[in-house]
Amino acid sequence: MLFAAVVSALEGYNLYGLFFRSDIDGDGLPDCMDPESCAGGLANLRTTPHICEGEKVVLYGQAKFEEEEEKDYKMSIFKKADDIHTAEPVFSKTFTIHKGIFQQEIWEATEAGEYKLIIYDKDDENAEFVLSELYFTVHPLETTWLENVTGTDWNAWENWSKGSPWTCTNVIIPESAQAYPILEADASNGCNYIHFEPNAEVKNTHHLDYKKGMGGY
Repeated sequence: MLFAAVVSALEGYNLYGLFFRSDIDGDGLPDCMDPESCAGGLANLRTTPHICEGEKVVLYGQAKFEEEEEKDYKMSIFKKADDIHTAEPVFSKTFTIHKGIFQQEIWEATEAGEYKLIIYDKDDENAEFVLSELYFTVHPLETTWLENVTGTDWNAWENWSKGSPWTCTNVIIPESAQAYPILEADASNGCNYIHFEPNAEVKNTHHLDYKKGMGGY
């Protein structure tokens, strides 16, 4: 019926044929106008941007190999601020990726920190190059707001003793801090348990996603 509707809409015109262009990833862009849908490599790569200490880093994507059924890729994890050309990675391993949609566990022994995952490929001359760079944060299981900070951003890594919290993190808000968190409505503000020492505060706690709050005495 759709074809009949098209013909009806074109009444009065000469229709010599229809031309279809493939869209393998369904994003509305014809293949190879869309650089992520061209066959021959990895596409639609992503990882979970926020995880908790001890959870696994997982890479998701689609392998669009033309001839191979599988291919090896080196993947390295660096601290977010590190220069990947001079710094040693905190983790590095070569993984075999199979053709099609995949889910690959990358790093299991995660420690709290801000990181980037570098995925390498090789060109026709076997020279290594960076294929993709993905950022993610591993949040601590416990952290304390620093007393000497002047910032008020709940999600700023440097404002906390072990890094910024997530919904898995128990947090302590100390007394006598120079500044206290001010929660913004458009930010993802979360923790597990939150403990307030005497005279400590967090402003706009109605914007905080937490399990339980406890006050000091």
